[in-house]
Amino acid sequence: MALSPSHIAWPLQDALLTTHYGTFLVIGAWFDSCRSRILSCACIAAGVSRHILDRCLALFAYPFDNPWSMGDRIFGDPGSLTGAFLLMALSFTILPGGIYSVGLWLSKISYSLYLNHYVVLSVSPVILYPRFGAVPVWFATVLGALILGYAMNKLVEVPFTEWRASFAS
Repeated sequence: MALSPSHIAWPLQDALLTTHYGTFLVIGAWFDSCRSRILSCACIAAGVSRHILDRCLALFAYPFDNPWSMGDRIFGDPGSLTGAFLLMALSFTILPGGIYSVGLWLSKISYSLYLNHYVVLSVSPVILYPRFGAVPVWFATVLGALILGYAMNKLVEVPFTEWRASFAS
């Protein structure tokens, strides 16, 4: 951030970004603490969920990949947050099976996927793009990130969690 063009000095810029992303973590924790109330409201809205889902996705995707300044993000990120919040609330109404199984699997590997996706995202274009082009790189990146996330979950995260649990008991 120190090298990025901005009218805000870099220490303050970093503090603002930390606060910005920290707010999402706090809201996520609050969201989890209110899950039962949100679930009851989401079940009421489940009958019209297709129309709500369309609007949630539009809100969630609205500010995606825009070259906005920090000032512009103050107005764009609440749209994403609202869409994400509503999508999570609606996800409570999904019945087991089908897409639910995919979401459950992704939630199990999400931490490993989060920690390792950048490696695949950085390496795939460098190695694959000159030879295969953009579309194959996109597919290889998504597939590679999922495979690496799954492998790291099974090889590192699960064994370490079990090892840590053995000390807690």
